[in-house]
Amino acid sequence: MTPRRAWSSAAPGIVSERRAGNRAAELSYHQSLDDVWWVSAGGAAEHIRALSNSAFAPIQGGSFMARGSGWAGAQARLDFGTIASARIGASETGRGSALIWQFAADSRLSDELRVQLSNARDFQTVSPRSLSLGITRIDTEAQVTYTPDLLWTGVGLVRDAEFSDGNRLLRAYMAPRRAVLRTQDWNLDLGVSGNWYGYSIQPPLNGYYAPAFYQQYAATAYGYYKMSQEDGVSLILSLGAHKDDSMTSFKFTAGIYTEATFGLLSDWMWKLRGGYTNNGSTAGRNYSAETVGLTVVRRF
Repeated sequence: MTPRRAWSSAAPGIVSERRAGNRAAELSYHQSLDDVWWVSAGGAAEHIRALSNSAFAPIQGGSFMARGSGWAGAQARLDFGTIASARIGASETGRGSALIWQFAADSRLSDELRVQLSNARDFQTVSPRSLSLGITRIDTEAQVTYTPDLLWTGVGLVRDAEFSDGNRLLRAYMAPRRAVLRTQDWNLDLGVSGNWYGYSIQPPLNGYYAPAFYQQYAATAYGYYKMSQEDGVSLILSLGAHKDDSMTSFKFTAGIYTEATFGLLSDWMWKLRGGYTNNGSTAGRNYSAETVGLTVVRRF
């Protein structure tokens, strides 16, 4: 096998929470050393804006915060269908810096069972205020995907996050789905999901949404259209209801996400994506969020 090199540029674009916005871009390079090892390096820049004098504005005044980060990493293909990866770097906001890292393992234990584990540290980049306060978080996550046959897939996730402001997040997520259509060009799965999380404290002025208990239930459709061997479009539509501890009743939620891939096996690969949700965001349950993004990969 001839080792290949690749660089990628990811631009998540704009995340709009009413009149707040987040723009970010990342550039990375990946080099295969042999059939087992890869090394990589990259950097990112992010610009986060909110209304001046709002609960999400920087503590020093103004309306935005920016940060830059850089990292180096390695990935190894181990026995038992396991891929292990690690990256370490630093992030700088102009008001302070932080050590960032990510360690992950992705293991295919059998044809039916896949287990993914990760531990990561970074800034809490929800809003200019949380970033200006220098709040960091350490996330530990485990995800299990169980596929007993060609029709059913179940996904379960648990996460524990510790924050430098003394807060702690616990989250659980479950999403079983069933294939209802499989053709040469079209795939369609239907499923349900439950999402539950809560924070140990509810800091009022730290710039991020921290309910004591949040719950969401939804019915979801997963569609995919294969345009060719290298091009395809996926679409996820979700309808349901959500509630946190401050609400007296459940409210309707809806979300849509789409991603188009072009050149999956070519030297140049493009991914275009966009989404919308009205069911709250990291800024709060009453905020909608829109995302647009572009990823470009060049293989050598």
